[in-house]
Amino acid sequence: MVLRIGPSYGLHGLMSFEEISKKVRGISANDLNSLEFGIQRCTLNWAKGRPGSPYPSETFCQKLRELNQSLDLTSSVHASYSVVLTSDDPGKTQFAKATMTATARVATYLGATHVTFHCGSRGPGTKGLQRAKNVLKEMLEARDKRGTKIEYSPEVAGKVNSLGSFHEILELAECCGTLFTWDVAHDFARGGQVTTFNALNARLEAIEARLDVSSQRRLPIHISGIVRGKAGERYHTPLKEGDGVPWRLFLSALKQVGFLERCSIICESKARQLSDNWSRLIDTKRIREFCLSNQIVDKWTPKKPALDTFL
Repeated sequence: MVLRIGPSYGLHGLMSFEEISKKVRGISANDLNSLEFGIQRCTLNWAKGRPGSPYPSETFCQKLRELNQSLDLTSSVHASYSVVLTSDDPGKTQFAKATMTATARVATYLGATHVTFHCGSRGPGTKGLQRAKNVLKEMLEARDKRGTKIEYSPEVAGKVNSLGSFHEILELAECCGTLFTWDVAHDFARGGQVTTFNALNARLEAIEARLDVSSQRRLPIHISGIVRGKAGERYHTPLKEGDGVPWRLFLSALKQVGFLERCSIICESKARQLSDNWSRLIDTKRIREFCLSNQIVDKWTPKKPALDTFL
C-alpha cells in the first residue's frame, strides 16, 4: 500500500525558489511524499503596490516540478477564494472562470494532480447548488478546449452559510464528473456526521457508489484542528488544539475499509502564533504515523469545555 501524505504550503510569484525548495526538500526528508501548493494570494493582473501576489511563472513552476519528480513527490494546488461558483453577478462569474483557468495553467506547469477550490456562499434554497453545477460545467468545457488534463475538485466548506456540506459537494462532483476534496475539519465544524464509525462508513459508501476513486485517481483529504462556532468554522489550529476534530476516528474508518490507498491526505493545521516548538510537518508526521500503525480508534470523545477546568 502506497500512502500519499504531506502538508500544504503557500506559493506565489514573489517567493524565491530557494525559499520554497527548502520547504519541499523538508517534506521528503521527513518521509512524506505529497504536498499542496496554496496559491490563494495570487491575483489576476497583479501590479506592484496592490494587494495579493502574482502567479508564479512557467519557468519557476517547471523547476519546482523537476524538484518534486526528483524527490518522488506528488502535488496539488489550492485555488484562490475568488473562485466563486454561486454568484448571479456575471462579472464575478467571469472573474472566477478566468482565475480557474490561470490556476489550472499553474497546476499543469507544476505537474499537479488536481485543483481544490471553494464554491462560495450558499444562496437561498438550492439555487446556489444549481448555479454551481452550471458554472463548473462551463469551467470544465473551457479546460477541455485548452487541452488541460488537471482534475477539478470542489471542497467541503467549513462555514454553514457556504455552499459546501458533504452531500452538496458530493452531488456537485457526481453531476460534473469531478473529484471532491473532503476536509474533515470543515465537515466537523459545520455539524457534519463525522463523529461515529457508522456515520463515517455511510459517507465512504456514498463516495464509492457515486464517484470514480482509485489508487490512480485519489480522493483529496484535508485534515487539521479547528475552532468552531454557531456559523461553523472560525479558524484552523494544530491537531491537539481546537474543538477536538475526530481525526484519529476518521483515519481509523479509512483503515477499516481499505480506503487509505485511494486517498491523498494533506495536513492544513495552522498555529495562530508562530512557534519554534510547532510546525505543520509535526502534525503531518503524526497523521502518517497513525496511518502506518495498527491502532484503531473506534470512539470519539468530545473535548471538554474550558469551563470544566474550574469545576
